[in-house]
Amino acid sequence: ENIIPVQVEKVKRRTITQVVDATGKINPVDQVILRPEVNGEIVALPVEEGDFVKKGQLLVRIKPDIYIAQKKRAKANLDAAKAQLKVREATLEQVKAEYERMKGLYAKGLASDAELEKAKASFLQSEGSYEAQKSAVIQAEESLKEAEENLAKTEIDAPFDGTITALNVELSERVLGSSFSQGTHLMTVADLSRMEATVEVDENDVVLVALGDTADITIDAFGDRKFKGVVTQIGNSAIAT
Repeated sequence: ENIIPVQVEKVKRRTITQVVDATGKINPVDQVILRPEVNGEIVALPVEEGDFVKKGQLLVRIKPDIYIAQKKRAKANLDAAKAQLKVREATLEQVKAEYERMKGLYAKGLASDAELEKAKASFLQSEGSYEAQKSAVIQAEESLKEAEENLAKTEIDAPFDGTITALNVELSERVLGSSFSQGTHLMTVADLSRMEATVEVDENDVVLVALGDTADITIDAFGDRKFKGVVTQIGNSAIAT
């Protein structure tokens, strides 16, 4: 007689673990592609690919000569606008005093209607010129602010502590700013201390995944070693293939 071995176990409530397998890529959580906002020639490039950099450290300096000249020109225009405003203000005070004097004479019957209207028109004209010059000063101030911002953009600093994972430019190379185009890809800075796995889960299995679920992650470069992970985000749209 053939005896068939069987296993028995006492029935009790347990937690069933559902396993979902998926493949993907490992990327840093914090990674920034740096592009310039102004055009020019690279005159300083004190880093190399693989260097660790601290937040605020200089990474690239673009030749600032043209932007320094723009700032000086904007400052001169602002000074001229302010000086002209003082002239318009003095003229307005003089014309206003004349208008007030003419109103007093008119009330006493010593000035004609035509003289009063002429004084009033001159006052209103001077007042309009003064207000227009005030607007010109504000415009000149904004132009100076813009020139200062463009000058500051000639220096690009590290946005956070990290590693230069890609360096795509060289010293003396001309780069394009991203104001009206994509701009030159200068380098990539990444924080390699915090990594994340982006995986593509099958549509039949994604319903089994929830935020906070644990995950075992294996990486080809590390052999059979397993890393622990947690599901932090689930995409809302499918990837069309």
